[in-house]
Amino acid sequence: MATPFTPLTPLLLGDHIKVRLGAYEHHGIHLGGGVVVHFSGAKPAKSAASVRLGSLEQFAGRAGVAAIEVVAYSACLEPDVVVARARSLLGRVDYHVLRNNCEQCARWCKTGEFVSSQVERAKAAGGGVAAATGATVAAVGLVSATGVVAGTSGAGLMSGLASTGAVVGGGAAVGVAVLAAAPAAVAAVATHQVFRDDAALDERERLARRSARIAGKVGAAAGTLGTVAAVSAAGVPGLSAVGISSGLAALGGSMVGGLVVAFAAPAALAAGVAYAAYRLTKSRGP
Repeated sequence: MATPFTPLTPLLLGDHIKVRLGAYEHHGIHLGGGVVVHFSGAKPAKSAASVRLGSLEQFAGRAGVAAIEVVAYSACLEPDVVVARARSLLGRVDYHVLRNNCEQCARWCKTGEFVSSQVERAKAAGGGVAAATGATVAAVGLVSATGVVAGTSGAGLMSGLASTGAVVGGGAAVGVAVLAAAPAAVAAVATHQVFRDDAALDERERLARRSARIAGKVGAAAGTLGTVAAVSAAGVPGLSAVGISSGLAALGGSMVGGLVVAFAAPAALAAGVAYAAYRLTKSRGP
């Protein structure tokens, strides 16, 4: 027997509702009386999915009706307009995870905008990972090609780091910080896109996104400085040539591996801290 739906706040006519199903969210529009308009179809044949009427239990699936959440807005269409729009979608087919999904349809009913925050976040996150990875690879390549001694030998890498640091008036340790800052900056920009502001959403969501954007920048800066500290502490203590080379080798199994870790870690920290700040702010409630 299905568990009765007992929300803390009763669902209203025209509410945009969602439920988390593992790695993704399922969205729909509540028509009142426990009836939902949503994209429905068997997983192996998503192409055969269509916008249909269903019960709250059918909408929630394995998550259960208790997991249903209401998507709050600061500005949206009137409930009767939302319901009319939702009914106009009945029978719609051609489901596509990027171009025609359940969230896009629900958002269109509610605001007139055919957008999906899940898709936008995924695109921004994917682009950020690719860009940060590219920046890391480029930084390692720059180290091996710059300096008096070229190549990926210990002498070549230390020479490249020293030459990079000298550009801003420092040494090899500064070179590590300068090159680690590039992937970190890319990650900070990506988190800014992933958690960009959306004026249509309620203040709680906007505050959580704002916290994430700030945390991403702080994480990028802290990660860059922390990388230099980790290199200094991992091998022979200090930031002498021996200290840096041994520290990098200890971090990554080799100096090249250590550079990859040193350059990638701040970017990963920026993304992780941003997401943690978002979830923490959301969990605090209204």
